[in-house]
Amino acid sequence: MATKKERDDGLARQTSQTDEIAPERLAEEARIDIQSAIIVARKFPRNEQQAYQKLMHACERTSFAEDAQYSFPRWSSEEQRKVDIIGPSVKLAREAGRLWGNIRWGITIIADGDDTRTIEGWAYDLETNARPAYQDTFTKMGYVKGGGWEPLNERGLRETTSRRGAFLIRNAILNLIPSDFIDDAMQSVDKTLASEAKKDPDAENKRIISAFDSIGVQVAELESFLGHGLSSASPAEIKKLRGIYKSIDDGNSTWAEYLGKKEASADSGKKQPSGPAPAASTNEKPVAAAQGNGAPPPTSNGKPISESLGTGGKTISDQEKGLVWQMARKKGWAVGSGKPDDALHLLLKSKPYEIDSVTKIKSVDLPAILNALANGPAA
Repeated sequence: MATKKERDDGLARQTSQTDEIAPERLAEEARIDIQSAIIVARKFPRNEQQAYQKLMHACERTSFAEDAQYSFPRWSSEEQRKVDIIGPSVKLAREAGRLWGNIRWGITIIADGDDTRTIEGWAYDLETNARPAYQDTFTKMGYVKGGGWEPLNERGLRETTSRRGAFLIRNAILNLIPSDFIDDAMQSVDKTLASEAKKDPDAENKRIISAFDSIGVQVAELESFLGHGLSSASPAEIKKLRGIYKSIDDGNSTWAEYLGKKEASADSGKKQPSGPAPAASTNEKPVAAAQGNGAPPPTSNGKPISESLGTGGKTISDQEKGLVWQMARKKGWAVGSGKPDDALHLLLKSKPYEIDSVTKIKSVDLPAILNALANGPAA
């Protein structure tokens, strides 16, 4: 619907028609919409027992349980070792919010400058008027195929906003739902995954192999992480691997963060500095660390990758090759076994690297390549 705009500069008055919807009208429609929703919510209040029962049933579905948790390592200054932080995923939070009922959630762009964007993820309980919200600011720059940094295109900006907003929404929803509701859901997920692993261990192992292969982590790396063959993994270990995969796939952490786990345990008597919490713990500033676009370089065993990998002239190890593939596939930079014209190989062929395959990457170049992968936009 066209609206009338008038401009009066003191010398003349100009009147024009525009197809833009007036902000006042949008605000009024939003106000009426939320008022109507509140009336309906209070007329038909949520049934907490029914919502609880439905979520427990959802957690009994294997396909849902596999994506309902994340797990990432974090240094504990109290225990002087790395501990696994386990929590509900974005998928579990959204499902819990949907079944809890009378909740709305969304993402709002609250500041959009030339170089940065600030978003707010919120959830609103229509019955209690509680509205927790979390904010995140990120840069609009991304690493491009030919090398260098350029502003994100419309697709990249939209995907980055959606991805980072999902973590903010998760935290907001979890602030509205009773903690014991979520705790019981997590326990139900544990039982489902353990039961599934016992039913058919071989099939479960195959799913684990397939999942980690999609993010570039090979079987040898998984077995090195476990300390034994994957075929002899216990249900608890399979569950842990699923949580790790979900955390990496969601962008909460990287495989590099798990590689130093055994060294950290061996040196548990030594005092090590505690680094910033990974993205999954708060979803504000840590999200920037997980998603790139101006984020700090990835870390391994509490140190920057550039310090952990060394600067020798030798070619990188198989473990380091797997890390490159994992980070590239996560962003969609590499497809299958890799094509000579995909984003990853274009990066490697550009200056100053000028190499034609991952297997020829030198240790001296690896830190910069990993940083480019960590900070580059998704394909």
